[in-house]
Amino acid sequence: MSAAATSTTTTPSGAGAGATSAQRDLSIVSEAGGKTLEEGEAEEEEELRYADVGINLTDSTYRGFYNHHTQPIHPPDIDQVLHRASSVGVRKFLVTGSDLKQSSHAINLAKQYPGQCYATVGVHPCSAMAFEKAAGDGGGGGGEAMLEDLRTMAHKGKEEGWVKAFGEIGLDYDRLHFCEKEVQEKWFKRQLDVAVDVSSIIIHHHHHSNHFLLPPPIPPARLFQN
Repeated sequence: MSAAATSTTTTPSGAGAGATSAQRDLSIVSEAGGKTLEEGEAEEEEELRYADVGINLTDSTYRGFYNHHTQPIHPPDIDQVLHRASSVGVRKFLVTGSDLKQSSHAINLAKQYPGQCYATVGVHPCSAMAFEKAAGDGGGGGGEAMLEDLRTMAHKGKEEGWVKAFGEIGLDYDRLHFCEKEVQEKWFKRQLDVAVDVSSIIIHHHHHSNHFLLPPPIPPARLFQN
């Protein structure tokens, strides 16, 4: 689920899926001074009808920048994107971190849209060369220091309620031109250690790397439990 090839998944949770919007609307009766029982039940039904567990809202396209354009093609449209998704029943969004900077951006979006957006923290396999470049710079501990920055960000974000998973980490053998296999594997293992330390659900990116054990799927509702 990289910025270059955005892939998002909306998964039904079962809540309210059998009722049409018209039926739900008809069950709501306005009352001065409070909500009716029917209104409360309708809100509960719609609380988590769908969840998008891999949305790349940190990508520059949501700010209007495409390819190598130096000027935006359109104004930022995240508000409109979230509104359209919400209007068809998508209640929660897990904003994917793909590197240290984008993970921080994802947390900021979670703070901007509390209760609607949440964040992941991690470095995508296609971005794993960032660890090696940090090490090559020779300052501040290099790749290991960057890993510790991720650990700190994940711990703090989880404690504050903004971060719900560690990722998107994994292996991508289809796009080795971004990062060679050995580098991906090295930092995937190191990031797994951090995820275990944080006791976090893992968002796993997997392209043609079947010799690594894949975790069982996580029901979307678990991502948003307090």
